[in-house]
Order: sequence, then structure tokens, then C-alpha cells
Amino acid sequence: MKKVSVLVMALFFTVLCNFSASAQEEYTWDDYGLKFSVPSDFKESTSDGEKFEGSSNRGKIYLFGLYPIKDENITNDNLAEAVNAMAKESKMKVTDAHEIDFNGFEGYCAEGTIEGKPAFFACMLDPNGDLNFIITLLHDNADAAIKLVKSIKKK
Repeated sequence: MKKVSVLVMALFFTVLCNFSASAQEEYTWDDYGLKFSVPSDFKESTSDGEKFEGSSNRGKIYLFGLYPIKDENITNDNLAEAVNAMAKESKMKVTDAHEIDFNGFEGYCAEGTIEGKPAFFACMLDPNGDLNFIITLLHDNADAAIKLVKSIKKK
């Protein structure tokens, strides 16, 4: 009987830990009217008119950054070139690069590593407005990183 109760407690603890690690909360970057879901322990380090940055220890998100761009020279035609230049400048070893679109945004992203850590860069354009931005993500948790990026939407 004692073995069963220890097993039940261990199972309960495992489920509880997994739930708390995956718990999400909504965040809003009011300066640009963007909403996104972040791990519950997410800590915002900067939020102003020029950038939004933060991290999550439990989610293994070492840097999540959003940076608005107001450059009318960046279009769908040169997004790949802009993202590849950004990746090169950051010394990213690119393993994949492709077009992406989600929640009304269109863009191009590069995935790879920076100093051995998984990294993701994207340049996103709003085809129905002028809300264009760069996403930077350094992480050690692909599921949390994908969930975070795909959650970005207009308020």
C-alpha cells in the first residue's frame, strides 16, 4: 500500500511540474498593439517604443525580442536578404530559412544556432498596415519557442 501511495504522489508531482512549466499568460506590448502568450515565469526586461525583450527560465527562453521596423524599403521581395544579413551579423549558423505567415503577418525566418544555442530570427510584415517587426528568439525549448512565435497577433 505504501508503494502505491508513493507512486501516486510521484505521478501527481510530475503532472504538477509539467503543468506549471507549460502554463502561459497573455502579454500585450501596448506601444504597438501586439499580444502574445509567454511562459508564466516570463520576465520583461525592456518594453518601450523601440523594443520589447524578456526571458523565461522555466520555458528555457533566454531572449525573446520584438523590434519594430519602419523601413519602407523592406518588402516581401527583399525579406530573405534582410533576414540572412541579420543572421550573418549575429554570427548565426543557419540550418533552415523559409517564408512564414501567421495571424495576418507575412515574413521570412532563419533558424540555427548562436554560440551553440538554438536561435530564430524573423522579419514580419503586416500586409494590411504598417506594423512591421523583427523577432529574435534564443532558446533551449523548441516547443515553447514555436508556441510563443505563433501566438503573436494584433490586439
